[in-house]
Amino acid sequence: MNDLRTHIDTQGKVLIPAKLRKIMKFKPHDTLILRYINEQLVILKQTDVIQQIQADFKSRSDSSKSAVDEFLEMRQSERDLEKVRDNDTV
Repeated sequence: MNDLRTHIDTQGKVLIPAKLRKIMKFKPHDTLILRYINEQLVILKQTDVIQQIQADFKSRSDSSKSAVDEFLEMRQSERDLEKVRDNDTV
């Protein structure tokens, strides 16, 4: 797809061209999420973001470990690394 041009009006509104709205399946009254990542604006449908979060939680719940146990293991690993670094600097 070629670059599409748009503008910001005096009220700060941005027109998303029809061609891009069709590709992105944006419909009137959709709630969009704007993210600023690496100096770029990313536009996502709120429903897509919610579905992704739900999928992330579902995959976590399928895990045999709880999120708390995983966090505690991660913190223990970090403490172990800090001890090794402290011993290297002494």
